[in-house]
Amino acid sequence: MTVIVWDGITLATDSAASDGVIQWKTAKAWYHGEGDDRIILSGAGPLPSIMAMKDWFINQAVVGFPPIQVTDPCHFIVVSPIMGLYRFEGGPAPIDHGSDACAFGEGREFAYGALAMGATAARAVEIACDYSVHCGLGVQEYQV
Repeated sequence: MTVIVWDGITLATDSAASDGVIQWKTAKAWYHGEGDDRIILSGAGPLPSIMAMKDWFINQAVVGFPPIQVTDPCHFIVVSPIMGLYRFEGGPAPIDHGSDACAFGEGREFAYGALAMGATAARAVEIACDYSVHCGLGVQEYQV
């Protein structure tokens, strides 16, 4: 269970992972690349789909588009300093969100409400964690 929030400058996530019984703290976004080429990768949804998409993206689509993304899809998030946020769902064509504020995963409704009231991405994640039983254990922030 995950909440991911983008405010046009910062990507923020909660830190909770769960097997349905036990909850533990984990990172939900990763930096990839160096310097001006550094991007942020993240995802909301089934972890096997997120990891398959991460591998596909990092390998510049050399390994075909992951079939699991069609059968058990995730929202795979990429944040670039030039393009802003874009995401992949059921195919290799990205959905461009640019610098528009957006939220994904469990608790996104709470996060959208917080963003509408002027919250930063990090504060929107905190609010989602306060009200959703599906996210928690702190906030992690990422910037490119």
